[in-house]
Parts: sequence; C-alpha cells; structure tokens
Amino acid sequence: MRRQFAWVAGGRIAASLLQALLLLLVARQAGPDQFAIFSAVFGIGVVVQNVFDLGLGTFVIRERAAARDNERLARALHISQRATLAMAVCSTLLLSFLAWQVDASFLVFVPLAIGMAAERNADVRLGIALSDGQAWAHTLNLVLRRAGALLIYIPLGVVAFLTPALAFGIAMGLTGICAAFASHAYIRKSVDLSGPLATTEATLRAAFPFFVNSLSSQLRNFDVAIVAAVGGVTAGGFYAAAARLTGPLRLLPQSLAVIMLPAASQPDATLATRKSALRTIGLSVTLMSLPYIAIAFATPFALVAVLGAEYEGAITAVQIVLGGMVFGSAASMLTSVLQGWGDQHAVGIISTVSTAVCLVLVGVGGLSFGATGAAIGLAVSFAVQASLLVVRLPRWFGGPEARPSTPFV
Repeated sequence: MRRQFAWVAGGRIAASLLQALLLLLVARQAGPDQFAIFSAVFGIGVVVQNVFDLGLGTFVIRERAAARDNERLARALHISQRATLAMAVCSTLLLSFLAWQVDASFLVFVPLAIGMAAERNADVRLGIALSDGQAWAHTLNLVLRRAGALLIYIPLGVVAFLTPALAFGIAMGLTGICAAFASHAYIRKSVDLSGPLATTEATLRAAFPFFVNSLSSQLRNFDVAIVAAVGGVTAGGFYAAAARLTGPLRLLPQSLAVIMLPAASQPDATLATRKSALRTIGLSVTLMSLPYIAIAFATPFALVAVLGAEYEGAITAVQIVLGGMVFGSAASMLTSVLQGWGDQHAVGIISTVSTAVCLVLVGVGGLSFGATGAAIGLAVSFAVQASLLVVRLPRWFGGPEARPSTPFV
C-alpha cells in the first residue's frame, strides 16, 4: 500500500502542479469575469461527466479488488464504453444547440466536452491498474495527460492568442483522446472481456450506491454558477479562484483515498486492518494540513503576484477554502474506507446531504457576503461531511466481521 501510494501521490502531485499552472494561465488571461464563466461551464461539465460515469469508476476498482475477474466487472467496462461515447455525442449536440439558439461562444466548449468524455473513459479503465497494484500505469497516464495539455495550451492560448476556453478545450480534448487509447491498450492485456457477462440491470443496480456518492459529490461544481448568479460575475470569479485554483491541492488526499479503496475492499479485512486504516487517515490529515496552512499564510503575497491585482478581492476566500480543505481531505479518505467496508449506501446518503448543505450555504453566503461568504459555506460543508462520516465509524469496530444492522441506521 505504501508503494502504491508513493506512485499515485507522486504522480498526482506532479499532475496537480501542472493542472494548477494551466488554470493559472487561464485565469490570468481571462480575468475574473471570464474566468467565472469558464469555471461555471467547466463545473457543469464535471457534473455531466459523473452522470454518465454511472458510478462505474469506483465500482470497477472495488469489484476488481474483491475478485480478479467476474461477470459484473466485464459488463461494467462495456457499459462505461457506451456511456462515455453517449456523453461526447450528447454534450456536443447540446452545445451546438446553445450556440445556435443563444450565443455562438458555446461552440468553444465542444473540444472540452469531448476531452472530458475521453478522460472519464480512461480513468474507469485504469481503475483496473490500481486494483492490480500497477499504480505506475495510472500515474503515467495522468501525468502525461496533464503535461501534454499544458504544452498544447501554451502555443495556442499564450502565443496564438486563442480564447482561453477554446485553447484549454483543444488541449484537454487531444490529451484525453490519447489517454483513452492508452487505457484501452492496457485493458486488452489485463482483463478478459470475452467471457460471460452479468446483465446490465444487475450491474447498474450494484453500482448505484457509488453513482449516488460520486454524482452528489460532483454537484458541488454548480457552486461557481450559483455564486455568479446571486453575487455577480466578479464575485463568481473571485470564488472560482478560491475553489478551482486550490482544487489540485486535494489530489494528494484523493490519491490516498483511491489506494485505500481496494485495500479496504479485501474480503479478509479484520478489525486490526480497519484500525490501521483509521491511523493512516489521522496521520495523513495531520501532515496534509501543514502545506494548506503554509499556502494560506502566503496567499496575500502570492495571489496578486501570480494572477494580478484584479484578483486581490479573492485573498480571504482562498484562505478560507484552504482551511476547509483539511476537513475535505478527511472526508475523501473516510468515504473510500467506508465504501470498501460495504457502507456505500450510507456514504451516498451523507454525500447527498453534504452537497445540499454546500450549495445552500454557498448561495446564501454569496448573496450576503460575496466570495468570502461563499467560501465559508464551502468550508462548512466539508466539515459537515467529515463529521457525518465519522459518526458511521463506531459500528464497524464491534469485531472482525462487524457490519451495520441496516445500510442506514
């Protein structure tokens, strides 16, 4: 597990730095108002991405860890292939319709929609590599994807002066398609897809709790659109700088969460292994809080230097979000552990509740106090989610085979 985490964490740190640099270039070129619009559309795209994921990304990792090959795993990969193709087609048609009926500028997001569909296809399939202990394959794909996007964006957005949204979309589209082809090559060598398959209905039913969790978590990405609607586009831009530019910093706890899922899913898990998982989470949250705090202190000096004086109004919001990310880190890891132990129904409910809290508080905070109020709402929602997940833990420590008496109580 330590070796797996070293690969995934190292890769995601590199990928997060590359992604952060790319978003910084977009934010600097676009300005707060245009960056708010870009972030809102990008956030909606993430939600759509998770709708078409159908929970299969997490489900595939857990199924592979529990049993190397089974009928539901093979069927899940087939469903995912069709779902991501449907996402690319539907998103392109919708954006084309909006460009025709509303504003031609919607067309610049078509390459981004295709790239996001391709990336989802790659991530679902590379979940097999994580479960098989081949974290290097997943990591290499991710890092090359992010490095390629940055290298493509610079000549398009910085040198050729394409609009930031179009340059970003083209970069994501090209690298996403390459990542998808690479993931297919890996799967052909690792998984037998020619054997008997479970029914689509049975597979989707088993994946549904994971779908609820992933979709409800990603509904948070409506936050920028909500803040821009209630607090104005400039407030939305400041909040987007706080919520989106700090997003790559969550990749480190998410990396550990990804590794902990197959480990927690092993059928021979004992009370000792569960206690070890909690100790790992506690130590990780403590260590990860240090860079968050350091960056928060550096924000008043670094933000204006990097993005320009027009982003000065985002300083407090960035600091608040960084503080809330301590709870967000704990929530990410607790979610994976509880899903692996079999508590996916309760995790889905908690995710739905915390997302509702997030969107309400972000909207109220944005309306009342602009970007700062919205940032407080986001941070509080992370704390709520982590607290509700902690409440679920005691019932898993009654013995080696402890299970909740029902999925909800």
